[in-house]
Amino acid sequence: MLLSISTVACVLSERSAWADIGGREFVITVYPTDTASLEKNIAEAADHGATGVLLVVDGVSDESMKSIRQTPDLTKQRGLELWLGISQRWETTPRLMGHFATEQVAGIAFLFPTPQGEPAEPGNLAAQLEIRKRGEQLGKLIRQVKAGLQENQKLAVCVAASEIDPETARDRFVPVKGLIRDGTLDCVCLAGAERMNFHRLRLLRDVPLEAGIYLDRDSSEERHRAGLLERAALATVDNSTCDCLWLSGFPTALAARVVPQAVERREQAKARQEALDEAIQRGTLVVDQEISDEDCNDQATVHGVAQSFVPSRDGECPLVQLYVAIRGCSGPLPPPLEVEIRGDDADKPGEAVLAKAGIPAAEFGHESTYRWGSAYFDPPVSLKKGKKYWIHLPAARHPEGSFVWRIVKDGANTRGRAWSRSYDYASHTWVYRVFMTKDN
Repeated sequence: MLLSISTVACVLSERSAWADIGGREFVITVYPTDTASLEKNIAEAADHGATGVLLVVDGVSDESMKSIRQTPDLTKQRGLELWLGISQRWETTPRLMGHFATEQVAGIAFLFPTPQGEPAEPGNLAAQLEIRKRGEQLGKLIRQVKAGLQENQKLAVCVAASEIDPETARDRFVPVKGLIRDGTLDCVCLAGAERMNFHRLRLLRDVPLEAGIYLDRDSSEERHRAGLLERAALATVDNSTCDCLWLSGFPTALAARVVPQAVERREQAKARQEALDEAIQRGTLVVDQEISDEDCNDQATVHGVAQSFVPSRDGECPLVQLYVAIRGCSGPLPPPLEVEIRGDDADKPGEAVLAKAGIPAAEFGHESTYRWGSAYFDPPVSLKKGKKYWIHLPAARHPEGSFVWRIVKDGANTRGRAWSRSYDYASHTWVYRVFMTKDN
């Protein structure tokens, strides 16, 4: 069983599958370019788990349309749905649809830009009524587009969650709820709604509705985009009410690489945890030292900290677990959290590193969602009964965020205590688990 724990990541990485994103629909934007580039982008999307492509055709001339009429054949060859994306000049939708046979296009998707303004003042009813009025006019236009589609073609809206109610709309109110109720919309993707219970939208009518997460490239700075893609992917698979992830504006190569990799890493973490649970159940791994997460009452950043422990017997330690969350990370996830086992030097961590491992940031939640993360030591570190050791975490600061570790204030005891390079933590203890192989 120990072998299966340490090798499960390798086994998973050898599967073909960048696979899908937990069975959800995954739609990536492509743009009208030359045929060779289109073919390359569509192939890349298909090879990395996309289920559909969103061809943005705003402002495309009739001459340009000649080169992209091949898109349906390219998507069909790859088994992808083809959607036409419109973010402006909606009045041209019928003409654009006329360039394609009915069976070639799954539907139309209206893409609304990231809102930049501020909502109307809460007490200004007149302003909110005017916002609602303009939204109702927009709804009429959307219904006209729906009426022009064939029976088997769908209509989707991709918009920020703030824009679906007049009192919170920052740019323009999009009457999504009314369009759901009357059957106009077949799919709704919302930005800024990663933790939303999408059943709230489905309860607006009796027939099925596809609903999920939307991410617009322009909602972030370029340096944040890979991290936001990763977070959106994990939010999609973590939200059981989410059907899909739609991306707009991201380079195909970036989206096709980052999203499935993030999901794969999460699946690897789950597989490792399942293997660990089985090993514990079989008795091949046992917890030798721990502080329960039920006892924690505070937290602190990982700024160069450690936790001492004293093994109850001789043996090998293949892993430790820490109860941690990510703080203040709006962009890329931090690098893996570095975990070391060190000896003792005058009641503080010694200089010699006995074992080292990293815990991927994807194993943790964002504060205040703490999760157990596992540091696997390969080879396991040999421990001696009655000897003091330290779980040492070097400073882990990242430009966009940091790690926070749960702590039990005044929880120190004879078998372990917390340590900080900057503060006096001697009376406290971090929340942790030290595992050892079964004593034969």
